[in-house]
Amino acid sequence: MSDTTAKKPSWIKRFFKYFLPWKGDRPGEVIRKIVLLVALIVFIGSAIYIADYYWTRHKSDVLYDQVATLYDRDKDTTANADPEEEPVNLPPGYNAKFADLYQINPDIKGYIEIQGTNLSFPVVQGKDNDEYLYHNIYKKYDIYGVPFLDYRCTLEQDKTSNNLLIYGHHMNGKRVFGQITNYKDLSFYQQHPIVNFDSVYEEADWKIISVFLADPEDQSFQYQNFLDMDEQTFNSYVQQVRDRSYFDADVDVQYGDQLLTLSTCSYEFTDARTVLVARKVREGETSDVNVNNAAVNSDAVYPAKYKG
Repeated sequence: MSDTTAKKPSWIKRFFKYFLPWKGDRPGEVIRKIVLLVALIVFIGSAIYIADYYWTRHKSDVLYDQVATLYDRDKDTTANADPEEEPVNLPPGYNAKFADLYQINPDIKGYIEIQGTNLSFPVVQGKDNDEYLYHNIYKKYDIYGVPFLDYRCTLEQDKTSNNLLIYGHHMNGKRVFGQITNYKDLSFYQQHPIVNFDSVYEEADWKIISVFLADPEDQSFQYQNFLDMDEQTFNSYVQQVRDRSYFDADVDVQYGDQLLTLSTCSYEFTDARTVLVARKVREGETSDVNVNNAAVNSDAVYPAKYKG
């Protein structure tokens, strides 16, 4: 007697038949399968993208945690010197504490930190303002990039722009310069009124005088173009950043002071920037700031695009 029982399809065939258009499918079933396939492809692609994004961020975190150990402003560079180790041939005037970072990348210009936050990074300077936007200190692609000094700024042993402009990514407030946006809150300023920025030539503290919201396309005030200023321009710039500041800081500024400007993306409107301005602590002056005298600036000037 012949066996007339139909052979059951394998699970592999059933699986593909469920997801892929198959001979004999009705039009509605074909459409269902196509929609399901598209949704599945989008889901898998999104999952891969998200996983890669967070893995890349994790690698960047690890890298800069390691890099942060290469610079210590309190380190005695002579105490633990290895007599058998080949000394790094630094350019004239460079602080020996930058030797390890200089070996990694000779574009190093300094190290910036705001104590009590995770803003702690080396600062480089490229041939333009794109070179380090998405490349780390090792010059490898990195979504964090690395904070970089505007290529138009001069930072030399015997000549320095009176406003050093440094850019850094926001990274949704998690890393690089994301902490700057927290200065919208007066109490955050009162807890962190000082920026430590050591150039390769000198160690210095900087007293914050303003943090404000900016539109780099606003022709009436393009903060990014105030770099080497005469006295009139300098005084005008200081007044404008004070007028725009979230808070009034009890820190005086006068022509001849060195300024430091930090710029990062923020999301109040398209292409918004949050900008921090500080002045270098003068010779013989302490780093103390009377933060209790600081107050919210109720008349702060905001960009025209801001609808808050």
